[in-house]
Amino acid sequence: MNKKILPILIAAGMLVLSGCGPSGLGYDDLDNLAISNKTEIQAAWLVGETERTLTFTTEPEINVTNEINNGHLVVTSSDVAVASVVGRVIMALSAGTATISVSYAEHVWDTVEVTISARPTNKDKFGTVHEGTLEDPLDNEDAITVGKWAKTEGNGSAFTTTEKFYISGVVDSFYHAPGSRTDGLVSWFLKPAEGKTEKFEVYKCAKNEDGDPLTWDDIWADGTAVAYGAITFYGNQMETPSALFVSCEGNKPEPQQTITATVTEALAVGAALTDGDSTYDLYAVTGYVVKKSGSDYYMAELATETVDANMLMIFAYTDTAGIMLRGAKVTATMSLKNYHGVVENSGTPTVVLITEGVAWEINYTDATVAEALVVANALADNATTSAYYKVTGVIVAITSAWSSQYGNMNFTIGDTAEDANLLLIYRLVCTEAESADFVVGASIVIGGQLKKYNTDLEMIAPVVFSVGEGGGEIQPEFAADLTLDFSNDYGVSATTVTTNTTFTVGSINYGYVNGKAGQKYVNNAPAGLEYLMLYNSGTPAGAFWNETAMASAINRIRITSGSGASSTAVYSLTVGTTSMAGSQPQASATEAFVIGTGASHIFDCSDVAGATFFNISAFTKNCQVAKLEIEFVAA
Repeated sequence: MNKKILPILIAAGMLVLSGCGPSGLGYDDLDNLAISNKTEIQAAWLVGETERTLTFTTEPEINVTNEINNGHLVVTSSDVAVASVVGRVIMALSAGTATISVSYAEHVWDTVEVTISARPTNKDKFGTVHEGTLEDPLDNEDAITVGKWAKTEGNGSAFTTTEKFYISGVVDSFYHAPGSRTDGLVSWFLKPAEGKTEKFEVYKCAKNEDGDPLTWDDIWADGTAVAYGAITFYGNQMETPSALFVSCEGNKPEPQQTITATVTEALAVGAALTDGDSTYDLYAVTGYVVKKSGSDYYMAELATETVDANMLMIFAYTDTAGIMLRGAKVTATMSLKNYHGVVENSGTPTVVLITEGVAWEINYTDATVAEALVVANALADNATTSAYYKVTGVIVAITSAWSSQYGNMNFTIGDTAEDANLLLIYRLVCTEAESADFVVGASIVIGGQLKKYNTDLEMIAPVVFSVGEGGGEIQPEFAADLTLDFSNDYGVSATTVTTNTTFTVGSINYGYVNGKAGQKYVNNAPAGLEYLMLYNSGTPAGAFWNETAMASAINRIRITSGSGASSTAVYSLTVGTTSMAGSQPQASATEAFVIGTGASHIFDCSDVAGATFFNISAFTKNCQVAKLEIEFVAA
């Protein structure tokens, strides 16, 4: 052999032994490679939960993605049936333990052991007798057990399970009988077990995902019905927020009858019902319209009746035909319901005019928005004025856009466009074309009764006398650098407040969320995030939302409240230059402001040099944040 080429061959062999690849470093060239997020990887992990991604520290720095792609850096699992690995992403497949190893240039540099736990069954999680599957559906008592779990999770407020269950039981009675609602949804109570009294309600159940109506051929009293849906605790009732019909079996009763009745006979039938129940049959009730309150009408045997106990209530009826006038004789065909001792319609009645009445004599009292708010605020909770008020103001915010389903919309008005003391105009009935006139900044004269609904001050059954042209966006120009819109499915993704929860917009991490006990980020609608709920009910406890990792100093912040926020909700914004502990800042400037339902306010933070932290606190009930916009100091 030529001795001159021997050193070259030896050098080449040394390169192979050192593990050097075509584009990677050799083993001898790497000083350190370690898994940097072991704590996150080893946190409690259930089968099927979101995959987790390994991160590394290396010395010298290497392009991890490239090195994985070219096969130099390899991540493996000791048990791929428990935890499989693709690249640096680990997936939890089954219960057990697996060791994840990280190799580079065929040398194992670091390992981490992961434990995957079996997902708890519904029996384990909720303490039910049945699992809630189609083969083993929940019964009435099981469904109530889950509802009570939801009550605890929601601290006594509305809270809905993420799980959906098959729920089976005998139909004890109807809350919304088949055919009683125009949307065809049906609500029924399950019959409790022997010795039990509490009833679970399958609420607003549709026939299928297309929302087709349920009929008397589909479901009936004393039949064994199965529905599928989530479970919630709402208004002291364990129920489904909405459900899908699965089946009903058992002896079908005689077809639904339409029974002719006087008002007196209808009142007797309704009084005999259990609270919350509706009749199986329809009743065609003939009487005189003697009273009107908002969108509620009252029928009586005599046109001269003045005693409420002798009146049948037609609840929330939209008189599109204009026939429900004083003294009109009508026949209303409907299912009857006993609602806390008041006999009324279940669903939407069919009303036929027999004899015309006369126009309602309504005397309006002129008022400013401020004057109307004083009157409404003096009412007891959930009380309504008997008098009618004609209020002049300016539209400040559209809180609920026009609904094609209900043909109405909500908005707030103030005495000026910048007013923070607002009156909610609740469910103004109008066409889609008419709704285009009700825009932010438009002057308006509107009349109706005033109501105090919990802490919200409202005008109900409103009638518009005049509306001017809109003034467009009220708020001054605001160039947001970061917008958190909680009506979309990004922002905070946690279902309840936890400490040190990161949130992202796009792929950028904006820090940590710190919250007070049990305040929810999501509402119970399947649509997901609709607002950031800072405080819901009870005595204010300084519920707050902290952001502790802004990238640069804050100039201004605009907070827009949610459509369900109280018109008297008080929000306090605190900004500072040091990390905040609890709800009290260490160095800050604070501003508190009332933001009405659907309205917004700009907080000026420019007087705190280098402000990089903020804290939003809530001091009244129903403080919802629909949108948070942050303007940073110009570079």
